[in-house]
Amino acid sequence: MKKRGQPVKNKNIDTQVLIDFLNESPKRWEGVKCSALIAMKNGKDVNDICEIIGVSRETLRNWRQSFESEGVNGLKSKARPGRPPRLNSAAQEGLKAALMKTPEELGYQQAIWDGNLVCVYLKEKFGVKIKSDLLKIG
Repeated sequence: MKKRGQPVKNKNIDTQVLIDFLNESPKRWEGVKCSALIAMKNGKDVNDICEIIGVSRETLRNWRQSFESEGVNGLKSKARPGRPPRLNSAAQEGLKAALMKTPEELGYQQAIWDGNLVCVYLKEKFGVKIKSDLLKIG
C-alpha cells in the first residue's frame, strides 16, 4: 500500500523525556498526548494514531510542535476561562448554609432539596434565575 503525504517529522521527539513526564503527570489527556508522540516517534502510522485516540492529524501536529518548542510544558493542559459564577462568594456561602438545612426549615413545603427547589431558592433569595422552566413548588 502506497503511503500518502510527506514523511512525519519526529527526529526532535525524545521518548525518554516523554516517558518520564508520563510517569509524573496525573492528568490522563497529557498521558494520551505523550503516548501519541511516543508512538509517532516509534514509526507508527500517523493516521492510525489519530484514529485510535480520536484526534485530527492537525491536532497531533500541534502537539508535536508544542513539545518541540516548549518541551513537556507544551503538553500540559492550559487553564481555560469558564463561565463566571452568577453568585458572588457571599451568596455561594449562603447557598451552602441553606442546603445544610431541610427545605422545611426555610419555609418550603418539601422535605428534600431537588434541582427545581434550589432554582426557586436562588431566585427568591439572590435574584438569580438559573433556568427558565421552573416548576411550581408549593
